[in-house]
Amino acid sequence: MKSTAYSSIFSPLYVLLSGSLGIFIALVMFTWNYPTQDDEVGRAFVAAQPFLVWVFLFAVLCCLLTIFILPAWGMLVWLLSNRIFVDDSDRKRKAILMLLLEAIFLTVVVFSIIQFASSPRIGFNLESFVPQGHRIRMSIMYLYTFLSALPALLGMLLIHTGVQELSEKIQAAGQTESRLFPLIDELLSYRTLLQNYLTIVGIILSMIPINTAGLRSILIALDPKNEQNFPITNVILFGLIFTILLLLIYVPAHLALTEFSRKLRDQLCPLDSLATLKQDMEQRKALDDLLQSNIGITQNLKTGLITLAPLATSLIASVLKVNIPL
Repeated sequence: MKSTAYSSIFSPLYVLLSGSLGIFIALVMFTWNYPTQDDEVGRAFVAAQPFLVWVFLFAVLCCLLTIFILPAWGMLVWLLSNRIFVDDSDRKRKAILMLLLEAIFLTVVVFSIIQFASSPRIGFNLESFVPQGHRIRMSIMYLYTFLSALPALLGMLLIHTGVQELSEKIQAAGQTESRLFPLIDELLSYRTLLQNYLTIVGIILSMIPINTAGLRSILIALDPKNEQNFPITNVILFGLIFTILLLLIYVPAHLALTEFSRKLRDQLCPLDSLATLKQDMEQRKALDDLLQSNIGITQNLKTGLITLAPLATSLIASVLKVNIPL
């Protein structure tokens, strides 16, 4: 399997079918038996003007999750099968065990955050405004969102492990070009995977503050006092928390790749003599461009926009008030 073979799953037919399935799931969850006939509170909830906008936001989220979940897990499986300690079964088993522990840790952290956010600390009892069965549906959405983002987060952690393995290969290769040059392909595949993971998890997490703002707009429509009980700072806080979580996982992998790129460049083209300095500098620049060891301002801005997307969308929901439908 080539390093880019996983991307073939994003065919127009796959995106259309999986996206349509995701939209169907969201519509069923928030229209079928939601609310029940005898649920007066629930009927008031769905009658609020912002309700349809909120359901639309969940349909978009479900669409994205259904499109991303299979490729994200597929990339993780490919990474484990083709890149991480391929020739060392003992170290591979240890890497998989560590990955499982990291998955458990992430699960505890994420659901602790969700539990804290769902606790009655926002000034009112949410259950008194939402339809019966709302919490169960939201729990399903939390789980679905987490299962879609988890492989991307684990993949970033696994890339950091893979880069450490590449560093060991550099040390073993010395300055033998025939052994160093194949490492370029591995490095570039890691960079591609890392960028894909960042895009997937950034897009998914960006929807969380927007959906939270959509729920807030319904609560305000039901009772204007909820504008103070559920302040917009809560929406911003959700975006900030998930932005920090994403940065804590992405940044170490990104820095490790950058450090390895420079180490590989130095081994392939060391500065040994003033007589060949000009030629060496030209070759090093070509390697920097290929290995992306010197990422410019434009690339950093692009990365920053995606990485900070969860926080940015929460600020947009606050400043531009996109959570309140026209």
